[in-house]
Parts: sequence; structure tokens; C-alpha cells
Amino acid sequence: MQAGLRRRRARAEEEGAQSGSEEEREGGRRPAEAEPAQPASKRDAYDRQRAAREAEREAAEAEQEAEIARAAAERAAQEEAEAAKWRSTFAVEAVGEAAATDEEVAAQTQRLAEYVRQRKMVALDEAAAEVGLRVADVISRIKELEDAGELTGILDERGKYIYISRQEMEAVSNFITARGRVTIAALAQECSTLVDLTPRMVADQSVLEDGEGEAEVAA
Repeated sequence: MQAGLRRRRARAEEEGAQSGSEEEREGGRRPAEAEPAQPASKRDAYDRQRAAREAEREAAEAEQEAEIARAAAERAAQEEAEAAKWRSTFAVEAVGEAAATDEEVAAQTQRLAEYVRQRKMVALDEAAAEVGLRVADVISRIKELEDAGELTGILDERGKYIYISRQEMEAVSNFITARGRVTIAALAQECSTLVDLTPRMVADQSVLEDGEGEAEVAA
């Protein structure tokens, strides 16, 4: 009986030894674990950062250019809308109005030019009533006078035309040339000095009154 126990114990030990050998062999056949990835070099990281900064700069420039283009388009559309509004507001002609002759058209145009020169700053509807034209015709006549070099000025969004003489225009041009780059604020301030908006007939009346006063004193 003891001999049987010894045989069973020896068999168990042999089986344990064989099992251990198999585990060792299995462990030896396990693939080697992958080596950890090497970190990117400093040069690669710098290149990526520089490329990102360049992309951001280009995107910002593109956005700024688009914003400038949008602002210019909006301003042009606004100016056109203002001009169209004034043209359409006074588009109705008087019923039975006879067609004007060439001489009458020329006379009206010259009256308009003289009216603008005297007033310096005129409302289009007032000018139309003064010379017997529609506002749309006044705008067209002013454009013709400007093309002919008889008038120079600015049509603003309020429906007013500001007459600027050639001498005043040259003074403004010389100021811009002398200063080079000029801000809008500086130009507006200088224009208020260089461009006289006092109606000529008011100035002439003041001169006449001063002359009469001097004559009375002398008498």
C-alpha cells in the first residue's frame, strides 16, 4: 500500500514538472511587446506651430479683405439708393407741361448754375422749384454742368448739393498733396477752413451795407 502511494506521488510530481515546462515553453513563444513610439522631434513640433500661425494669419487677412469689400459694396449701394430715392420722389411731372425748346433748356441750365454758385449749398427740391424743373432733372443738369466744367461740388445723402469753386478745390488738393497721407477728420477740418459755404448774395449784401455805412459816416 505504501508502495502504491509512493508511485502516485511520483506520478503527480512528474505531471507537475511537465506542466511547468510547457508553461515555460509557451512563455518563450509569446511575441515581444511593441516598443513605445518615439516622441516627435522638436523640429517637427516647431514646423507644425509655424504652419498653424501662418494659416491663422492668412485667414485673418482674408477676413479683413472681405470686410473691406463688403463695406465698400454697402456704401455704394447706399449712395445709389439715396440717389434713386430723390429721383423717384419727384418723378411726377405736371400734367400738360409743354416740351421745352433748346433755348429754354439752356436758359434753365444757366439759371440753375448761377443759383448754385450764389447759394453755395442748395437743397435739390428748392433748386428745382427755383428753376421750374423736377428734382431728377436738376440732378441730371448738375451732372451735365460738372462734365462741362462749369460746376464742381458734392451731392450728399441729405439731398443737398455743395458747390466748391475751382480755387477751393485746388486749395484742398494742394493741402492733400502737401500733407501726403491725410485722415478724414483732418481733411474735414481743413475743408471747413478752405471751403466757404456762405451764400454769395449774403456776402455781397454785407459788402453793400458796409459801403453804405462808410458813406454815411463820410457825409
